[in-house]
Amino acid sequence: MREQIISWSHSKLQDFERCRFATKLKHIDRIPEPERPLPPGKTEHANDRGTRVHTSCELYITGVEDTLCAEADKHFGPQLDLLRVLYAEGMVSVEGEWGMNANWEPHPWKGQWEEISADAMAELGPEANIKATKLPPKGYEGDVAKVGKKFYIWTPPWLRLKLDTMVFHDEFTATVIDFKTGKKWGNEVKHGEQLQLYQLVAFLRYPKLETVFAELWYLDQPTDNVTSVKYKRSQGLRFKAGFERRGTKIVTNTDWSPNPNIHNCKWCQYGPWNGGQCSVGVKR
Repeated sequence: MREQIISWSHSKLQDFERCRFATKLKHIDRIPEPERPLPPGKTEHANDRGTRVHTSCELYITGVEDTLCAEADKHFGPQLDLLRVLYAEGMVSVEGEWGMNANWEPHPWKGQWEEISADAMAELGPEANIKATKLPPKGYEGDVAKVGKKFYIWTPPWLRLKLDTMVFHDEFTATVIDFKTGKKWGNEVKHGEQLQLYQLVAFLRYPKLETVFAELWYLDQPTDNVTSVKYKRSQGLRFKAGFERRGTKIVTNTDWSPNPNIHNCKWCQYGPWNGGQCSVGVKR
């Protein structure tokens, strides 16, 4: 079984920097989260609610649905109405799946075939598991194809980002927006880093952009709680080195030791009191 992470995302990076062992269980071993009882007085879990609200916003903005869920409509109805109008005018993209390679260049979200030399094949060691007269439309992680005398390897993106909404005001200015459900307070650092990564990738994907506004819309709270940060290109690109260092660390890591402490373990789905896959969890 593969023991490394190939592609990272902001959420995966947060998991990794919190506890490597939990990251392995979740993203490499793919052990599902155990069933949890609903919180008292709730009819759905917070993550399920978040997915439902995000989906409603997407379908409303794109005109697939004419009704917006009550949670999003309560505080952000007029703003989402405007996004719907701008989408119809071609100024808004929704649910963008952004893939980037290790050189910070756009890369297909699901991956692509890349030709490698026979010498590189010898260094990598794998034998072709696909032999055909032409490349199949897609492959899977670890696939190596031989077509004629040429070798190809299926390459997933190095980084994946899924952006809720992007507004193109003109070819030089854009706003990237991430919808949030739940609380704002206590998540400022994590959410702030997410904005930094979004704006960085926006500048790299769209070389003409000179200004990017990065925003977090907390749909459960009044609009005066929106987080909005303006970045000029020279400012935004300064975050590249830090994210490159952290992203490289996760995709090259081979040490999956646990990092038990009260804060990391409190809500861990793999602790001795939950899934049981980790025996060293700390619970106060």
